[in-house]
Amino acid sequence: CERKPPVAGIEADHLRQKDINISYLFTRGQWKSLSFEKLECYLYASDLGLLWRANKQGLDPDSIDSIFSNAYPAVFSLSVGIKANF
Repeated sequence: CERKPPVAGIEADHLRQKDINISYLFTRGQWKSLSFEKLECYLYASDLGLLWRANKQGLDPDSIDSIFSNAYPAVFSLSVGIKANF
């Protein structure tokens, strides 16, 4: 059985890492010297990029095309923070 190309001519199958959220909660019960009731440290990252794509042209299926036909990738963002409860 012969595999036929998609109608558009380029395969758009892909694996993408969208979000990662890592956090750790410190409590006064764990850390006696902690001056807070709770202290949470966190890291959040989004739009980390493609892990794999089926097309051989190196195209990103989720890139945004402008009216000038330039493709812009999704914008990577990173947040780091601390939340404290007294």
